[in-house]
Amino acid sequence: VEWYRRLQRWDDALEIYRCQEAEEGPSHRNMNGQLLCLFEMSDWDSLIPLFERIWSGNDHQLQMASANIGMSMAWALGDVEHMEFYMSKLPSSSNDRAFCLALLAVYHNKYEDAAVYIYKAREEIRDKLVSHVTESYSRGYQYVFNCQMLTELEEVITYKTLHDDAERRAAIVSTWRQRLSGIQQDVGMWQKLLRLHTMVVRPILDLDTWIKYVNMCRKSNHMAIARNAILQLLHDESSYFEELNRGDVQLLPSKLRIQAHEYARLKAQMVQQQQHAEGRGLAYLAGRSDSVPESPSLDAAVRLSQQPALVYMYLKYKWAVGERKDAFQMIEMFANDYSSKVGFDLGNPEAFADHIDARALDSYNGHMDVADDAKTIHLLSRFYFKRAEWLVKIQQRYTLVQEARAKAGLGPNDESYSLRLGNRASAGARRSGRGSVSAGSGGVTGAMAAPSSGLALAGDGGSQMDQDCEYLYKLKGDRIKESILESYHAATVLDRKWYKAWHSLALRHFFETQ
Repeated sequence: VEWYRRLQRWDDALEIYRCQEAEEGPSHRNMNGQLLCLFEMSDWDSLIPLFERIWSGNDHQLQMASANIGMSMAWALGDVEHMEFYMSKLPSSSNDRAFCLALLAVYHNKYEDAAVYIYKAREEIRDKLVSHVTESYSRGYQYVFNCQMLTELEEVITYKTLHDDAERRAAIVSTWRQRLSGIQQDVGMWQKLLRLHTMVVRPILDLDTWIKYVNMCRKSNHMAIARNAILQLLHDESSYFEELNRGDVQLLPSKLRIQAHEYARLKAQMVQQQQHAEGRGLAYLAGRSDSVPESPSLDAAVRLSQQPALVYMYLKYKWAVGERKDAFQMIEMFANDYSSKVGFDLGNPEAFADHIDARALDSYNGHMDVADDAKTIHLLSRFYFKRAEWLVKIQQRYTLVQEARAKAGLGPNDESYSLRLGNRASAGARRSGRGSVSAGSGGVTGAMAAPSSGLALAGDGGSQMDQDCEYLYKLKGDRIKESILESYHAATVLDRKWYKAWHSLALRHFFETQ
């Protein structure tokens, strides 16, 4: 389990801890390991009841040992009351005690006290930093990072005291972004720094940084953490527009005013649909959490979003966790929506080339900001490029599955071969101890792959992806090749300087001529 923790494979480590608990019985070491895994996975739904059970009991040793994680959890959730509670339970010998006291002082706007605690925390780190950095920079990196956190906490204090100096505030945020680009691509480190930043900057107003963070989580297969970050972004965007609509909307800049009106319109439309669904007794449309999985309500929140970059990031996450049918249908829906906003016609993309320059765009779509239009066009090219990539993957997977069925002597509609492959992969995974399914992320970790065909079939997950790909392939019918080419072509028209789009279009034309 120690190796899984070092590799940050928290879901696998958690599974081992739970198996050990079932075989050997509960222990403090095992419980602390489970708490750490759930915290690193940001699984608050499981972690909060576990803490309530611990602190309602009489095991004071376990309570003292878990206070540090409880403090970090309360900070991540922005719960100052529970931060104070866990702070009072932290052992005096805790390495993080001074930093936690500084955090609480900042939350209570006691900046002088915070400065004292920050100085004390630096003094505690200094000797360890010197000794470890002397050996090697990699060994001392964690202490260097802790010093950076103390520095940024000081900058949070500076930011909060600069009430009317927007220029200096913007400079501080810009410095934070530059530092983030220079640190290790480590999910845990980014988490801590973003928690500091959100003390003064809303996530939705620092969207580019959060998108990089979510993409990092997705690429490193931390799907549960990525999902929680997406939820936080969507919740913050919702709160932001609710606040704007409660104020005087007419005083807002034109871009924000349009977005606030559009958000209010979409939300009112969704509420009407929910009321209609409830009247007919359709729980799956009403978004009731006791009868449906959470992803439909998350999809509904994304449909309200006024940030195309956030939508694009979410669709890539959705595809990565295996919800391919929904992801593809949503990317087509959003691509059509954004195309209509900027006046792009997929059936006649060359006509749009005459309207690319800023003056033509301004006259064509004068109710929107020119820079905003240019950003939407840039992202729209990514939507169409990703649509083409996904169509290629759908075509390849469908072809491989059909070839496998043909070799087995089965008809195109016989699903028994896919199911047997899935069961065989599951049995092999159980024998080898691999192919574990992460309940938090909904993805497959260490899935077994068929080396001859490249198919990733792991139980129901692989079978479901095959079914999604088959559905989408048949949905496109004979036009799938034309759809791939037109999507790549649309990406080159919308972003004429994007080498990757031109290269992919040329490769696709070459492939079609073979």
